[in-house]
Amino acid sequence: SQGARDPRTLARQLQVALPQLEREALVAGLQLLGQLDTRAALENFRGPQLHLFAEADALVPLAAAEALLEWLPDVEVSTLAASHGLPLECPDEVASAILRFLREGDDA
Repeated sequence: SQGARDPRTLARQLQVALPQLEREALVAGLQLLGQLDTRAALENFRGPQLHLFAEADALVPLAAAEALLEWLPDVEVSTLAASHGLPLECPDEVASAILRFLREGDDA
């Protein structure tokens, strides 16, 4: 919840929404995330792409959005005023961004 507009509320939402996992499972999940490299999949995907980034994300800095655009200039990147928990923090804004993106595809 670091960087969230309302960190206490987001922390409570995360506690309720997430299953109670053993510490070992959480550590294994973080290790897996550290090893994943999805760059080839992103580069080879030929359809439209929308990538949402949070302005106050403590885990994924906005520099990642800039690097993504430099690397794949045809993808669409949107930033939202939120933290890493942006789908919980601002679900309406996330849904609106996705709907705008999908509607743009209807025009093509």
